[in-house]
Amino acid sequence: MTPELDRLRETERWIAWVRLAAVPFAIVEVGLLSTDYPPGYEGWAWATTGLLAVAGVGFFLLSRWVGFARAPRLIGLLGLTVDTVIVSAFVLIYQYEIGSPVNELFFVLLVEAAVRYGIRGGLLMPLAIAPLLALAEWWRESKFDNPPHGYQPDHILFPWGLLTLTGMIVGWLVDRLRYKTTTSEAQVVQAELLREPSGFNTQELELVGLLGRLVASAVQNIRAYEAERNTVEELRRLSALRADFVSLVSHELRAPMASVVGSAQTLRQRWRELSPDQRESFLALISSETERLAALVADVLDTSRIDAGTFTASSRP
Repeated sequence: MTPELDRLRETERWIAWVRLAAVPFAIVEVGLLSTDYPPGYEGWAWATTGLLAVAGVGFFLLSRWVGFARAPRLIGLLGLTVDTVIVSAFVLIYQYEIGSPVNELFFVLLVEAAVRYGIRGGLLMPLAIAPLLALAEWWRESKFDNPPHGYQPDHILFPWGLLTLTGMIVGWLVDRLRYKTTTSEAQVVQAELLREPSGFNTQELELVGLLGRLVASAVQNIRAYEAERNTVEELRRLSALRADFVSLVSHELRAPMASVVGSAQTLRQRWRELSPDQRESFLALISSETERLAALVADVLDTSRIDAGTFTASSRP
């Protein structure tokens, strides 16, 4: 089944469902809502409702018929003709209800024509409906215009213009939708062809492979550059930390060394002048500052071992 045939079948089936859905509304209108029928009009209304039901069932079965593929467009034209007869019959029958919006049923024919034939149907159907509007106006004026108001041309021209504008819009939208659908289907087919090995020749496959290798190499170079950049940034950070550490250690070593040197010079120059307690005080200061220097040096050595990865920690009870 071709896509076009499938579309025509689905369109006919959908319109058949619309006909069947309209049957209950027609029954309610004919049997409950409408009253005071002129002689014979109620019978024609029921007959038209019956024709609507038969058309709905009949064209639904035709849409499922195996022979539908032989003449789908002819069946569609026949369906539109039958619907035109049904709508025209309802419009003429209910002209006795003055002020009834029954003429709006012609919009159903307009939409059906636009769905079937696109903008061509949307433009041609108002031309076919114009004589029916004129007939309905004549029927109303000659049969039920009491008191008489005369033949009203605006009852024809205004609906016809509105039908034409609506048909242009709906028809254009239908054609646009079909174009988009056809384009999408063609793109799907093209994509499926590209997935097959025959979709590319040997030169194209070699070119794609070369491009793939170039892209992979570029990606690898980008990653390597990023890693090197991160390494450089880390080295800069470590260098700044090392400089800060050296500055801090230099500052910490300077104070105890100054104390040791100063105390030693004082003892050397004024040994005889100092009392034993003063000598002991200077010696104690030298001892404590020396221990402080030893602790700082030990910390520096531990830091160097940690940086070199040779530091081992041991826990004592």
